[in-house]
Amino acid sequence: MERILAVCEFHGECEKVIQKVLEIGSEGDFVYILYFIPSKMHETIDKKAHTMIKGEAKKVLQTCIEKIRKEKISCKGKIKRGNAFSAMKKIVNKYKSTLIIIGYDKKGLFSHYSMEELMQKIADIASIPVMVVK
Repeated sequence: MERILAVCEFHGECEKVIQKVLEIGSEGDFVYILYFIPSKMHETIDKKAHTMIKGEAKKVLQTCIEKIRKEKISCKGKIKRGNAFSAMKKIVNKYKSTLIIIGYDKKGLFSHYSMEELMQKIADIASIPVMVVK
């Protein structure tokens, strides 16, 4: 039984991450989706824009959860901001994750890392296999 942590971000393509989860996962597995909104975004926008972004993020997250549950895979998710690596480590430990699937976008949250550096950093923190989806 896989226990997958799927990591998406506001600027990234969450659909590709979810597609990979559905390719790997099967009935009886568990998926936890962490959907990140960059902290910088919160500091530079007004309250109305913040509300709109958070609302859009909730819709995307809910759509992803429904797609996964449709395949009889248990799924939970949460919108987060702040230190992504710390949040991933907490979720990996809490849910005893066996695999991390993370979305990578050149404009996104992890853009200052190469894909190889990102995989290594997460593997060092979580001590489980990491798959980066571009």
